[in-house]
Amino acid sequence: MATKKKKTTKRKKKTFEKVITLIVAAIILICGYFTVDKIMEDKTPTYEVPDGVAQFHFIDVGQGDAELITVGTKSVLIDTGDKAGKDALIKYLDDHNVKEIEYFIVTHPDADHFASAAYVLDNYTVKNVIMSHKEKTTQMFNTFIDKLEECINTKNLKLIDAHENIGKCYYVDDLELKILAPLGESYGSTDTNNYSVVVMARYGNNKVLLTGDAEDKSEEEMVEKYKASDLKCDVLKVGHHGSRTATTDAFLEKVNPTIAVISCGVEDGRKDGKDNDYGHPHSETMEKLSAKNITVYITEYRDDEGVAHRQSIVLESDGNTITKK
Repeated sequence: MATKKKKTTKRKKKTFEKVITLIVAAIILICGYFTVDKIMEDKTPTYEVPDGVAQFHFIDVGQGDAELITVGTKSVLIDTGDKAGKDALIKYLDDHNVKEIEYFIVTHPDADHFASAAYVLDNYTVKNVIMSHKEKTTQMFNTFIDKLEECINTKNLKLIDAHENIGKCYYVDDLELKILAPLGESYGSTDTNNYSVVVMARYGNNKVLLTGDAEDKSEEEMVEKYKASDLKCDVLKVGHHGSRTATTDAFLEKVNPTIAVISCGVEDGRKDGKDNDYGHPHSETMEKLSAKNITVYITEYRDDEGVAHRQSIVLESDGNTITKK
């Protein structure tokens, strides 16, 4: 009887050891899976390098936003700035021989981003408009919508609702435009900034993230939805003119750019003191960018001696490297 009990004990011990071995193996497999998955999530894919260059122009339109992307003779326009920047915008487009616009992205219906949108539709051949689903009941916005409807009916213009096409990519030769936001259906009646269309522009292996006035809520949604490799970029057009209400720590960590561009006017730059009375860019944002050793370019700013500087910023990509022109 004692021998039988001893054999039974040995069998139980071996069974227990097998169970422990299987549990350990399962844990290793699970940990390995999540480790590999994490590596794959953070791994940035590589792309074929185009034969040519793309230029990203951050146009000095004062306290507003306007960006132009050129690939060969083709153009993409993002926003137009305020009424005060209209002449500067027109001159810039004309100086760069822009006559046709493949995609015109109107990020959101704030005047400092779309004030000259109706003029652009009326005076340039615009093939596609990508815009936010947020509307405003202002005369300026109504004028834009009337002109937009006219162009849809008479000029075969195609309208693309960004919110309904999240994740879709649009191409201008080797340039890819991927819509990342706005992800939310509604941000409230008074919030227009978080409705901003956010687009990742990719040329070869270089990526430029164009954010309009997207603020913390939109950034939080993007951080939650997208992998690090989806948001990682070389250049970040900083949201909302460098306001403290954007460029959250979590978003900046995931985006992780080497270059940041801020579009704003000189503080109290005009005689009437209304060019930039918001204090953009805010010191909190500048400190975050500095802490990560990000090179920052600003369209209008005052140096330490109070001298105003105004510049349109041009970055050129060959598909692998981005340089300031």
